[in-house]
Amino acid sequence: MPNSKFFNVPPMPDIGGYLPTQLNRLDSRNLVAGLTMASRIDNRFLYGLIAELPPLEFSSEILIAIARRAIYDATWYEVKSINHNFSYDRQAYYAVAKLFHQLADRDKLEALLELTGLLISAGDSQMEAGDEGMTRDEIEMFVNVTLDALEASSFTPEQLRETACALRCSAAGTFICHQRFEQLTGVN
Repeated sequence: MPNSKFFNVPPMPDIGGYLPTQLNRLDSRNLVAGLTMASRIDNRFLYGLIAELPPLEFSSEILIAIARRAIYDATWYEVKSINHNFSYDRQAYYAVAKLFHQLADRDKLEALLELTGLLISAGDSQMEAGDEGMTRDEIEMFVNVTLDALEASSFTPEQLRETACALRCSAAGTFICHQRFEQLTGVN
Protein backbone atom coordinates (compact mmCIF):
# COMPACT_ATOMS: atom_id res chain seq x y z
CA MET A 1 0.00 0.00 0.00
CA PRO A 2 1.35 3.44 -0.82
CA ASN A 3 2.59 5.53 2.06
CA SER A 4 -0.39 7.54 3.35
CA LYS A 5 1.90 10.54 3.71
CA PHE A 6 1.94 10.83 -0.08
CA PHE A 7 -1.40 9.26 -0.87
CA ASN A 8 -4.83 10.04 0.60
CA VAL A 9 -6.33 6.66 1.41
CA PRO A 10 -9.98 6.73 0.36
CA PRO A 11 -12.50 5.46 2.92
CA MET A 12 -14.15 2.09 2.38
CA PRO A 13 -17.83 2.58 1.53
CA ASP A 14 -20.44 1.08 3.86
CA ILE A 15 -21.68 -1.92 1.90
CA GLY A 16 -23.74 -3.48 4.71
CA GLY A 17 -27.06 -2.73 3.01
CA TYR A 18 -25.93 -3.87 -0.43
CA LEU A 19 -23.87 -6.94 0.38
CA PRO A 20 -26.75 -9.33 1.23
CA THR A 21 -28.42 -8.56 -2.13
CA GLN A 22 -25.18 -9.18 -3.99
CA LEU A 23 -24.45 -12.40 -2.10
CA ASN A 24 -27.97 -13.71 -2.77
CA ARG A 25 -27.24 -13.42 -6.50
CA LEU A 26 -24.33 -15.89 -6.22
CA ASP A 27 -24.86 -19.58 -6.64
CA SER A 28 -23.88 -21.70 -3.64
CA ARG A 29 -20.62 -22.95 -5.21
CA ASN A 30 -19.33 -19.40 -5.69
CA LEU A 31 -20.45 -18.40 -2.22
CA VAL A 32 -18.77 -21.42 -0.62
CA ALA A 33 -15.58 -20.79 -2.63
CA GLY A 34 -15.52 -17.14 -1.55
CA LEU A 35 -16.14 -17.95 2.13
CA THR A 36 -13.46 -20.66 2.06
CA MET A 37 -10.92 -18.32 0.44
CA ALA A 38 -11.67 -15.53 2.93
CA SER A 39 -11.32 -17.99 5.85
CA ARG A 40 -7.93 -19.13 4.61
CA ILE A 41 -6.70 -15.56 4.20
CA ASP A 42 -7.91 -14.19 7.54
CA ASN A 43 -8.48 -16.26 10.70
CA ARG A 44 -10.80 -13.55 12.02
CA PHE A 45 -13.16 -14.24 9.13
CA LEU A 46 -13.24 -17.94 10.07
CA TYR A 47 -13.83 -17.02 13.72
CA GLY A 48 -16.74 -14.82 12.64
CA LEU A 49 -18.27 -17.70 10.69
CA ILE A 50 -17.83 -20.07 13.62
CA ALA A 51 -19.32 -17.56 16.06
CA GLU A 52 -22.32 -16.56 13.91
CA LEU A 53 -23.34 -19.73 12.05
CA PRO A 54 -24.87 -22.89 13.46
CA PRO A 55 -22.15 -25.32 14.60
CA LEU A 56 -19.93 -26.35 11.71
CA GLU A 57 -19.42 -30.11 11.55
CA PHE A 58 -15.64 -30.35 11.60
CA SER A 59 -13.89 -33.43 12.93
CA SER A 60 -12.91 -33.23 16.61
CA GLU A 61 -9.24 -32.95 15.58
CA ILE A 62 -10.00 -29.91 13.41
CA LEU A 63 -12.13 -28.33 16.18
CA ILE A 64 -9.25 -28.78 18.64
CA ALA A 65 -6.72 -27.30 16.20
CA ILE A 66 -8.95 -24.29 15.44
CA ALA A 67 -9.62 -23.78 19.16
CA ARG A 68 -5.88 -23.88 19.93
CA ARG A 69 -5.20 -21.23 17.26
CA ALA A 70 -8.21 -19.14 18.32
CA ILE A 71 -6.93 -19.14 21.92
CA TYR A 72 -3.58 -17.89 20.65
CA ASP A 73 -5.24 -15.14 18.58
CA ALA A 74 -7.70 -14.20 21.35
CA THR A 75 -5.01 -13.84 24.02
CA TRP A 76 -2.28 -12.24 21.90
CA TYR A 77 -1.25 -8.70 22.77
CA GLU A 78 1.61 -6.37 21.93
CA VAL A 79 4.18 -6.19 24.71
CA LYS A 80 4.44 -2.43 24.23
CA SER A 81 0.74 -2.19 25.22
CA ILE A 82 1.33 -3.52 28.74
CA ASN A 83 -0.54 -1.56 31.45
CA HIS A 84 -2.81 0.08 28.92
CA ASN A 85 -6.22 -0.81 27.61
CA PHE A 86 -5.63 -2.61 24.34
CA SER A 87 -7.91 -4.16 21.81
CA TYR A 88 -8.26 -7.90 21.68
CA ASP A 89 -9.84 -10.25 19.19
CA ARG A 90 -13.41 -10.62 20.41
CA GLN A 91 -14.33 -12.77 17.39
CA ALA A 92 -11.62 -15.25 18.39
CA TYR A 93 -13.04 -15.35 21.93
CA TYR A 94 -16.56 -15.97 20.56
CA ALA A 95 -15.19 -18.75 18.33
CA VAL A 96 -13.45 -20.33 21.32
CA ALA A 97 -16.77 -20.29 23.20
CA LYS A 98 -18.59 -22.06 20.38
CA LEU A 99 -15.76 -24.57 19.91
CA PHE A 100 -15.64 -25.33 23.65
CA HIS A 101 -19.38 -26.04 23.61
CA GLN A 102 -18.99 -28.33 20.59
CA LEU A 103 -16.15 -30.23 22.26
CA ALA A 104 -18.21 -30.55 25.46
CA ASP A 105 -21.18 -31.85 23.44
CA ARG A 106 -18.88 -34.48 21.91
CA ASP A 107 -17.55 -35.52 25.35
CA LYS A 108 -13.99 -34.51 24.39
CA LEU A 109 -13.19 -33.77 28.02
CA GLU A 110 -9.46 -34.51 27.81
CA ALA A 111 -8.98 -32.03 24.96
CA LEU A 112 -11.25 -29.52 26.69
CA LEU A 113 -9.19 -29.72 29.87
CA GLU A 114 -5.95 -29.23 27.94
CA LEU A 115 -7.35 -26.26 26.01
CA THR A 116 -8.78 -24.74 29.18
CA GLY A 117 -5.37 -24.94 30.85
CA LEU A 118 -3.85 -23.23 27.81
CA LEU A 119 -6.54 -20.56 27.86
CA ILE A 120 -6.10 -19.91 31.58
CA SER A 121 -2.34 -19.58 31.20
CA ALA A 122 -2.45 -17.31 28.14
CA GLY A 123 -5.49 -15.40 29.38
CA ASP A 124 -3.86 -14.78 32.76
CA SER A 125 -0.89 -13.22 30.99
CA GLN A 126 -3.23 -11.08 28.90
CA MET A 127 -5.21 -9.99 31.98
CA GLU A 128 -2.02 -9.02 33.81
CA ALA A 129 -0.79 -7.03 30.81
CA GLY A 130 -3.95 -4.92 30.57
CA ASP A 131 -4.80 -2.44 33.26
CA GLU A 132 -8.38 -3.58 33.82
CA GLY A 133 -8.46 -7.36 33.32
CA MET A 134 -10.77 -6.82 30.36
CA THR A 135 -10.98 -10.45 29.28
CA ARG A 136 -11.72 -12.04 32.65
CA ASP A 137 -15.44 -12.53 31.94
CA GLU A 138 -14.74 -14.28 28.64
CA ILE A 139 -12.15 -16.57 30.21
CA GLU A 140 -14.47 -17.44 33.10
CA MET A 141 -17.22 -18.27 30.62
CA PHE A 142 -14.99 -20.85 28.90
CA VAL A 143 -13.69 -22.31 32.14
CA ASN A 144 -17.31 -22.74 33.25
CA VAL A 145 -18.09 -24.68 30.05
CA THR A 146 -15.27 -27.05 30.96
CA LEU A 147 -16.33 -27.30 34.59
CA ASP A 148 -19.92 -28.05 33.52
CA ALA A 149 -18.64 -30.81 31.22
CA LEU A 150 -16.46 -32.12 34.04
CA GLU A 151 -19.42 -32.26 36.44
CA ALA A 152 -21.58 -34.00 33.82
CA SER A 153 -18.87 -36.60 33.12
CA SER A 154 -18.78 -40.12 34.49
CA PHE A 155 -15.89 -39.21 36.80
CA THR A 156 -16.06 -40.48 40.34
CA PRO A 157 -16.24 -37.73 42.98
CA GLU A 158 -12.55 -38.33 43.74
CA GLN A 159 -11.56 -38.08 40.03
CA LEU A 160 -13.68 -34.95 39.70
CA ARG A 161 -12.00 -33.35 42.71
CA GLU A 162 -8.48 -34.28 41.51
CA THR A 163 -9.12 -32.99 37.98
CA ALA A 164 -10.65 -29.77 39.30
CA CYS A 165 -7.65 -29.35 41.63
CA ALA A 166 -5.23 -29.76 38.72
CA LEU A 167 -7.17 -27.24 36.63
CA ARG A 168 -7.38 -24.88 39.59
CA CYS A 169 -3.57 -24.98 39.90
CA SER A 170 -3.28 -23.54 36.40
CA ALA A 171 -5.61 -20.73 37.51
CA ALA A 172 -3.73 -20.10 40.76
CA GLY A 173 -3.36 -16.43 41.52
CA THR A 174 -5.91 -15.34 38.92
CA PHE A 175 -9.10 -15.89 40.91
CA ILE A 176 -10.74 -17.14 37.71
CA CYS A 177 -13.89 -19.06 38.74
CA HIS A 178 -12.64 -18.97 42.33
CA GLN A 179 -15.96 -19.91 43.96
CA ARG A 180 -16.68 -22.63 41.44
CA PHE A 181 -13.28 -24.22 42.04
CA GLU A 182 -13.88 -24.02 45.81
CA GLN A 183 -17.16 -25.91 45.38
CA LEU A 184 -15.62 -28.63 43.21
CA THR A 185 -12.41 -29.12 45.15
CA GLY A 186 -13.57 -28.44 48.69
CA VAL A 187 -10.45 -26.28 49.11
CA ASN A 188 -10.52 -22.58 49.95
